[in-house]
Amino acid sequence: MLLLAQAVLYFGVMTAIFRARGSLGSGVFVCALGSVTGLCDA
Repeated sequence: MLLLAQAVLYFGVMTAIFRARGSLGSGVFVCALGSVTGLCDA
């Protein structure tokens, strides 16, 4: 159940960042993706 809640929260946050990438820039979206895999220091 906790894993499902975390997946829904992650998906919601990534969707919000993806929609806001026009005003924030694509670097924020790429860094958010990289922070999950450890590719970006966030």
